[in-house]
Order: sequence, then C-alpha cells, then structure tokens
Amino acid sequence: MGVEARIKQNEEVITESVVGVGALLVTPDLKFLTVQELENKRSTGKIAGMRTAPMETVVDGESDDDALKRLFQEEVVLDEAELPLDKKVLLCKIQLTKGVWLHGYLLQIERPVLAVIGTENHEVSDPLWTSIEEVLHSNPDNRQFRPGVRELVFSYLNFLKSPENFSPHIYPQTQGQVPDEAFVSLRA
Repeated sequence: MGVEARIKQNEEVITESVVGVGALLVTPDLKFLTVQELENKRSTGKIAGMRTAPMETVVDGESDDDALKRLFQEEVVLDEAELPLDKKVLLCKIQLTKGVWLHGYLLQIERPVLAVIGTENHEVSDPLWTSIEEVLHSNPDNRQFRPGVRELVFSYLNFLKSPENFSPHIYPQTQGQVPDEAFVSLRA
C-alpha cells in the first residue's frame, strides 16, 4: 500500500504501512480453509510449516476486494464454488508486525470443496479444511498456526454471537508472535 492509512483506536493513531487481506473461508460445521506456508518472512511473522488462512498483500492501487480476488487465483483455487465476495464481512484488522496489517474477512460457504494451490505455488502448499477447535486448543507459542489466525477465529466466534450487532475488532498485536531471534536462526 503506497499511501499509509491511519487507524484511530483509543486516541492512539496506528499506521498501516503495508496491508494484506486474509480470507476465513468457513463452512457451517466450523471448518475453515488453511494452507501451509513454504517461506519464512520476518516482515509478516511467518515461518515455513505454519498453517494459515489464505492471505495476500494488497498492492499499490488495489482495493481489498481486488486483492481477495487475486488471492483466490494466486494462492488457492476452489473447485465448484462461487466465492461469496459480495457477502464478505470484515472481521478484524490485525497488526502482524509493526506497520504490517491484515484485514481479515469472513466468507461463508455451504460445504468444504476441493481446493488446489494457485499460480503462486512456491509460497504455500497443502490446502486443508481445518477445524476451528484445532486453533482454539493449540498453544499460540507452538507456531502451528501463523500469527493472525487465532485473531481471525476469535473474531469469527464473536461474529456468530450477534451477527447483526457485530463490529470488527482491531488487534494491535497477535498472539504467538514470532520473536526476531527465531528469524535470525532461520536466516530469514
């Protein structure tokens, strides 16, 4: 994102220097689509092997909607599914690392469908439908899930309590944030 966006929370101004979108694609039986990270990237707090909801960086001049559409071409492609982009819900905004924000969107579909990796097959692999319970019962520090996934899931569960009164939450930091030392040892 070329122009910095500013979010005001509790009278504190937070700067969004880089923005990405994430899609929590959920079925009625509380399974959501995850992929496995193949690359380490300090700026977004990801380590190869982590599971994540599909996420993509918003490029200059692109809207969140455009980035979501690109995500479902480059990162993961769904078989037999119409993506309900017109019914998406902004669940939350999560600061992954200083100035790097994720806009997390909910997309609800009726059932799990076949998902394959898109054109950017060097970034992610192994699409799976993962139980939300698995995230809730995981230790945030064990690096099973990429930072931001827990916050997406918590926001979704809050949405389910009262969809008509839901307001997106802002998370100034994530649970299970990867310390810099980990990236030094990984040479990332």
